[in-house]
Amino acid sequence: MSQKQKSRYFDKVWTSSLIGIVLVLVYFYIDSSMMDSLLFDQISLFLYTVIPGSLVIMVVWTVIKSEQIKEIPKKSAIFLALSFISWFTAEQTWNFYEQVLDIDPFPSIADVFYICAPIFMFVSLIIFLKSFKKQISKKIIFLAISFAAVLLIPTIIITYESDNDQLLESIIIIFYPVSDSLVLVPVIITILFVIKKKTNPFWMMILIGVLMFIAADTAFLFLVSTDEYPPHHPIEVLWLLSYLIWFYSLWRSMHYSKRLFGTNDEISDYHKHETEKLTKYGITIFLIVINVTVIIVLLSMQHLQSSETTPGLLNYFSIILVMLLIIFSTVIVLLNTILHKNLEHKTTELKHLSEESIKSERLSAIGELSARLAHDLRNPLSVIKMSVDLLKNTTSDSRISDPQITSRIDLIDKSVDRIAHQVDDVLDYVRHSPLKISHVSLRQLVLSSVEKIKIPKDIQIKIFEKNIEFDCDPIKLEAVFINLIMNAIQAIPDTGNVEIKINEKNDYVLLEFIDSGDDLSDENVDKIFEPLFTTKQKGTGLGLAICKNIIEQHGGTIRVKTHPTTFIVTLPNKIKN
Repeated sequence: MSQKQKSRYFDKVWTSSLIGIVLVLVYFYIDSSMMDSLLFDQISLFLYTVIPGSLVIMVVWTVIKSEQIKEIPKKSAIFLALSFISWFTAEQTWNFYEQVLDIDPFPSIADVFYICAPIFMFVSLIIFLKSFKKQISKKIIFLAISFAAVLLIPTIIITYESDNDQLLESIIIIFYPVSDSLVLVPVIITILFVIKKKTNPFWMMILIGVLMFIAADTAFLFLVSTDEYPPHHPIEVLWLLSYLIWFYSLWRSMHYSKRLFGTNDEISDYHKHETEKLTKYGITIFLIVINVTVIIVLLSMQHLQSSETTPGLLNYFSIILVMLLIIFSTVIVLLNTILHKNLEHKTTELKHLSEESIKSERLSAIGELSARLAHDLRNPLSVIKMSVDLLKNTTSDSRISDPQITSRIDLIDKSVDRIAHQVDDVLDYVRHSPLKISHVSLRQLVLSSVEKIKIPKDIQIKIFEKNIEFDCDPIKLEAVFINLIMNAIQAIPDTGNVEIKINEKNDYVLLEFIDSGDDLSDENVDKIFEPLFTTKQKGTGLGLAICKNIIEQHGGTIRVKTHPTTFIVTLPNKIKN
């Protein structure tokens, strides 16, 4: 199944399941009058535990994975999580009062969490909107504040005029519409912004859920203030639907989030063993936590049962037990998975660092060896070179005219030059002499480089007429140009041409060395500038590495592209000494 088919399949499952659960919840509350009150309470308890609990699991996962979800800033995700956790805590506290203690206290701890949740949502939305503050006009802000005030003022008046003898009760009642109106301001701004951009379905669903929640809160306050709120009122379904929509929005975002760190198939056996061991320990910890939790809760239930507890209490603790097990196990599995992924990523980084360390050690060894070679081979090579020159002069004498001897002497001469060239290449790569900056003509520097190369008759060098003056170390840069031109010539099997283009862009000069020879293979393109890598039988593998070092010493870059093979050199116009 392709990725596109998987996405379509997920969308179908996601949409159909959401619609199906919404229809079931709506039907359940509309038909509540036909159901036994005790059965309805048990199902309602289950729903108000499972749906917010699942939301908490999903939002914790979202916070852990927030770096992979583009539409949710990390800080915004944290406050979003605090908001959902507050609502979950409030619902469970209220369930405890209603189902276990069989009381209806006001105010209570549940009210504190109910009021704090919209405030956390307000902070989350403000953080989200912060990066778009330049795109949000004052007109939209004024419109949002006005709309929130229209909702707040009459609600405060009605709730304030309700019969409340205690000051604390009045304050708590007023806090409900104030917190809802507060969160309504960024909600309206975000809705207008998201609609305008026609993007970000995640925040659109979050905002729909918030609006449904505010609508339910407002209707609840009006009904309670007029003593017209009966048990199992259909308005309660809006709170459940809000939790459900938030859960589905997070689920969809998590599904479509892009993974930052993939699995590396080339991890060594040792690292694989370490990963498996860590996974084993993670599962063990998970089992220990679950078992301890089960034992503690079961012992508590046994103690309560011996104290002639009611069936409603046992039902409540049974559901709480199940939810705690699910939440604990899910969070631990998620953390274990994240740890596993991070371990794989760190292992991959360690492998790359090890490879770089090995390369550095090899290059360090080359540097030490080259210093000895320079000392030990220079003098013998000079002696051999002078002897060969003497023999060449001698062969011009009529007394020695054997062509085989002449051929052998030429071969020795070429071999000496090749050894000297390889020693110089190694030394040039290892040595890091400072730049000697001067202001030069780029075209003249290129022409000077071409003049020092023996160009075959069947190959043409085309240099574009444009000229630019800039700062550089002409001696070092000339060595780079000679190397690139020689490589281009050697890449042409028979006849062809080498083009050298000179351009200027902003504060940089650009040179392109284009040859009509065979293209580089894709696997060689990424390795071409690595030290000791060469496709030539007689190459040292240091020529292009030296070029890269010199260009980078100038503060520039060099890269290669194919079709046709083109080396692109970018250099700054001015360099500080």
